Amino acid sequence: MTVVNRLRVEYRDAPPAVEAERPRLSWQLSSTGRGVRQAAYRVTVSSGPVTDGGPLWDSGVVASAETVGVEYAGPALAPLTGYTWSVVVTLESGEEVRSDPATFETGPDADAWAAAEWITLPRTKYYHDDHRPAPYLRRTLDVDRPVRRARVYATAGGVFRLWLNGSPVGAATLAPGWTDYRFRVPYHVYDVTDALGETNVLGAVLSDGWYSGNVGPFHKREFWGEVPVFRALVVLDHTDGSRTVTGTDGTWEGSFGPIQASDLLQGEYYDARLELGDWCGTAGTSGDWRPVAVEKGPQGRLVAALIDPAGPYTELEPVAVTEPVPGSYVVDLGQNLAGWIRLRAGGPAGTIVRVRHAEVLNPDGTLYTDNLRGARATDTYVLSGGADVLEPAFTFHGFRYAEITGHPGPVAADAVTGVALSSLTGFNGGIETGNALVDQLQHNIQWGMLSNFIEVPTDCPQRDERLGWTGDAQAFMPTALFNADLAGFMTKWMDDIDDTRMENGALPDIAPCVVLEWAREGSPGYADAGVIVPWATYQEYADRRIVERHLDAGLAWLEYVRSRNPGLIWREGRNNDYGDWLAPQETPKDLVATAYFARSAALVAEQAEVAGRADDAAAARSLADAVAAAFREAFVESDGTVTAGTQTAYVLALAFGLLLPEQRDTAAKALAEDVERRGHVTTGFLAVSHLLPTLTAIGRTDLAYRLLLNEDYPSWGHHIKHGATTIWERWDGWRPETGFQDPWMNSFNHFALGSVGEWVYRHVGGIEAATPGYARVRIAPLPGDGIDHAHAWHDTVRGRVDVRWSVTGREVTLDVEVPANVAAEIVVPGLAVTEGGVPAADAPGVTDVVEDGASTRLVTGSGRYEFRAATPD
Repeated sequence: MTVVNRLRVEYRDAPPAVEAERPRLSWQLSSTGRGVRQAAYRVTVSSGPVTDGGPLWDSGVVASAETVGVEYAGPALAPLTGYTWSVVVTLESGEEVRSDPATFETGPDADAWAAAEWITLPRTKYYHDDHRPAPYLRRTLDVDRPVRRARVYATAGGVFRLWLNGSPVGAATLAPGWTDYRFRVPYHVYDVTDALGETNVLGAVLSDGWYSGNVGPFHKREFWGEVPVFRALVVLDHTDGSRTVTGTDGTWEGSFGPIQASDLLQGEYYDARLELGDWCGTAGTSGDWRPVAVEKGPQGRLVAALIDPAGPYTELEPVAVTEPVPGSYVVDLGQNLAGWIRLRAGGPAGTIVRVRHAEVLNPDGTLYTDNLRGARATDTYVLSGGADVLEPAFTFHGFRYAEITGHPGPVAADAVTGVALSSLTGFNGGIETGNALVDQLQHNIQWGMLSNFIEVPTDCPQRDERLGWTGDAQAFMPTALFNADLAGFMTKWMDDIDDTRMENGALPDIAPCVVLEWAREGSPGYADAGVIVPWATYQEYADRRIVERHLDAGLAWLEYVRSRNPGLIWREGRNNDYGDWLAPQETPKDLVATAYFARSAALVAEQAEVAGRADDAAAARSLADAVAAAFREAFVESDGTVTAGTQTAYVLALAFGLLLPEQRDTAAKALAEDVERRGHVTTGFLAVSHLLPTLTAIGRTDLAYRLLLNEDYPSWGHHIKHGATTIWERWDGWRPETGFQDPWMNSFNHFALGSVGEWVYRHVGGIEAATPGYARVRIAPLPGDGIDHAHAWHDTVRGRVDVRWSVTGREVTLDVEVPANVAAEIVVPGLAVTEGGVPAADAPGVTDVVEDGASTRLVTGSGRYEFRAATPD
């Protein structure tokens, strides 16, 4: 049986505000059969519910196997309108399969937004960290006739939470998110149809967030505005066909309440004695309510948010509560995370309870907070005198441990809950090996990603930084794309990078970048993210649009570097040049820079080909060849010896294809000898992602396994052996011999060194895309010492790829599941392969079976297959 499902628009399920003029539609086929392929499709799109009046657009029958990125080509979509669409697929067997209908909506246009103004409740300009009170805003909304559909389109300079009739709308989030508000301001859509009555009160609570609060190091804030502001449209579509539109304006009223201050870095100050009761209910409430002020808000264009706002991901219960100092209770959640503590407490009114946060402990069991730098990371509560449930609304912390002081009596474990925050809503990939170290490493990689994918891919969630460092992200991106659905997230962040692009072609070290002006002209391996990330995204989703959108920026970046270095060795204009950041063994920075120059030129050439710009492709390819030649002239001897002699130098030369064919063997041998001699990693942020893949590419997967499973410093196992539950920033963040590293740069929750995850998925799990977007998948696990079985899975844009393998003695098992409409190139690590008990060549759905003396290559269509083989003698 075959079904058509997972209908999506712009990579989202039933998106509430599509802005693209030609939105892209996608779907998946699910089938229990083998070799199921689509021969044709027919898409219809209707305005509103499906009617007998005919569709707005009918694609007609299109002979194509494509299920991803099918562009809507009908009449212009109207704003503030709901659409219904469906697809009929014709299989190669001739069978027709019809999907259930799916929906999407469009948001307000500029004319509609003109009905809404930016509003706030003014507060004194001279405030300190504990007195930046959060405005509570509200207005009455009367509904005089039945409503068919009700939407609130809301945004803020700052962060906000929407309320209606006494209750918050949805979960606690950091809406509307973080952009450079000078260019783009995202809005979110809230369906309030079922919550409306005849008389309603709509409300919002505001806080500074990224807009006017502390961002980055050096205790600086108000990068985009001085006070938080709010803007919203309420659109009611009535059953009689009429529409009521209400926007924020000076008729709203506001008051300050219990949130006396809330800052992303410093924490929240909440005085429960000042709670406003049912402040957003229809019965009225206490508080000093007065008219709001209409303010100048962010100047950027209002755009529909491409991702959901960061919000609660999961909750954790404490694994221990200790009292290292009398009256100081330290709660251990057992997991480093980004989020906050929910505390149930009771005590005399006016009692002050403080919650401090830290990733690790001092030897005496107290919090180690030196590495937080200027982030106070403290939530302060003043008890009401009743039974309080305390948790911050507009801040988060990076922590595993929370110290509670001032609490009336001992803190019970069941009075504390940890809430983990993320922009991610789940994982679409995973791997289990039965090896405790590798499975913990995968856990650490995913939790590091959860903690740092909050609006942008940040470097860390705990100290006074939390910025979108481009170098960290480009190195980690292939791993990230295995772990989670990032189509919208990376589209949004690439727009953040593009907003920061300078007229001279420079790309940034961080995005958004106004926080650190000196990082706007970027560095080798960091600014190159503007080229590397779109290409990685294209490989995962076959997304031509992201390549086309950012190709000119990539070409300008190449010219920025070339114009400053006519000799093509990148020595000038390296700006803040971080080199192979935090590598145990230093590599010359001009070598690293030139390698990345060549790499970016080669990738721009590939992207220009995809975009159909042949002249640009030829020019970039010629530049890449010339830079590679200059690299060899400057850094490589004629036999292939890279004079720097480091793992980083050899890895970049080999991984980026900078050597002549006759030089590769010498370089490969030198790299292997270095790894064998040292037995550990010496690469930093930029090269570590390429280290294990390069060892596999030169035929030394045994050494890759050795590095993966090593527990001695420096290694991933060293972190795990010493209690890591996320990826550390430094190989030497803590060592028994030396203790903690320099607190200025010592996060215990980064993701950059977790870029090894790509190799684990591809070579332990055995999954990788053979063509962009997984229309063809390659399944080729490489068993190694220390791991005798694995289960890996990845939800691609075309469906789930699932791989299970084991080696017992000489018997090899490989069970795979290939999604419908996908072909698989499979390499079984053994000979004399059978499938379902018959020789592989005779099995239905299996073709092109070839043995090479050590393994067996074959091709399958979709379906489930059970291969059995014997290892070579």
